[in-house]
Amino acid sequence: MVGPETEANTVNDHLEPNLAPMRSSLEIARETPMVHMRTYMAQLGLTDDDFDFYGKYTGKIRLDWLDKQAGKPDGKLILVTAMTPTSKGEGKTLTTVGIGQAIGKLGRRA
Repeated sequence: MVGPETEANTVNDHLEPNLAPMRSSLEIARETPMVHMRTYMAQLGLTDDDFDFYGKYTGKIRLDWLDKQAGKPDGKLILVTAMTPTSKGEGKTLTTVGIGQAIGKLGRRA
């Protein structure tokens, strides 16, 4: 007979026995190598003149880049708004980047 105090009645009985414990977002981030912004700029066709660097790994696209896009067809817009970030800073920017990466993974240009 198996009672409430035995090993057989653990919370994770339904999980595969050989699965590794889930890593936190912080652990995953620390193990992920940083990628220079020029890698992403090349994927988007951006030049140094189109971009303001804030170090090697972050920056912003200059507003005058939009002038270069005149005459091209408009894209689709996904708005991410009114989110309260978590204590780890997961908010609108992280969600927007994640959506863009997911769309790219599906083979679509985001």
